[in-house]
Amino acid sequence: MLPRDWDLGNGGWPANGEIDIMEHVGYDPSVVHATVHTKAHNHVDGTQIGRQIVVPRTQSEFHTYVLEWEESS
Repeated sequence: MLPRDWDLGNGGWPANGEIDIMEHVGYDPSVVHATVHTKAHNHVDGTQIGRQIVVPRTQSEFHTYVLEWEESS
């Protein structure tokens, strides 16, 4: 998820933020990644915040992924 306007006057990515609700990388076929990218937390600086889960049959079955967003967390 990226903002509608790529550059919000703060220099673009990663300062404008990005949330990867679900990322499936081909070299790791049974693992699904979720990552938050910000100016302070991004892979360029090695400070990104992310989690991974093992999801069997990611390439052969349909799965639903959800991001639960609450005001406090």
